[in-house]
Amino acid sequence: MKDKIQKKELRSLMKMAKKIIKKETLKKIKSIPQEEQVHALKFSLISYFKNEFHDLNIKIKNLENKKNDLFFIKNDLILVPSKIKHFAVDYNSSDFYKLSILIQNIKKELENVIRINFIKLLNI
Repeated sequence: MKDKIQKKELRSLMKMAKKIIKKETLKKIKSIPQEEQVHALKFSLISYFKNEFHDLNIKIKNLENKKNDLFFIKNDLILVPSKIKHFAVDYNSSDFYKLSILIQNIKKELENVIRINFIKLLNI
């Protein structure tokens, strides 16, 4: 019974990991024993989201230094750490998709701010 639950959890984690984790990393994870795979996948997923948050935070600070208005982006970014913690509780796929979409939206908004600033520079 416990083995079936673990296989189901492993399948679910693997499905999520395939969307964001590099293929080389997944190959290495598949080569270790099954019970350790679950822990490795959980760690990889959380690490990926924490790295994305850190990268976004750095980009936002750089843009803030250039006097850009990032109010809405910063408000969305504030949600990311709590969403990561919420995802880390049960590794639910719906939480995974919500977190992924939130990060994608923040990236799109950052690209828009950068594009607008570039256009402003061209017009000056």
